[in-house]
Amino acid sequence: MGRITRSAMIQARVTPAIKEGSERVLWRLGLNMSEAMELFLRRVIIDERIPFDTVALDP
Repeated sequence: MGRITRSAMIQARVTPAIKEGSERVLWRLGLNMSEAMELFLRRVIIDERIPFDTVALDP
C-alpha cells in the first residue's frame, strides 16, 4: 500500500509587489511559493527561530 501524502493550506496577505517580486526571484531559483514556504518553515523547526536577523526600522 502506498504512502498517503497530506498537506495543510496556509494563506498569507502580502502586497502585490512583494508577491510578484518574490515569485520572480523564486522562479530564477527553480522554486515556487509553496516550495519556498516549506523550506522556510522547515528551517524554523530546525533552528527554533526565524532563519534570518530581524531588526526594527525607524518609522
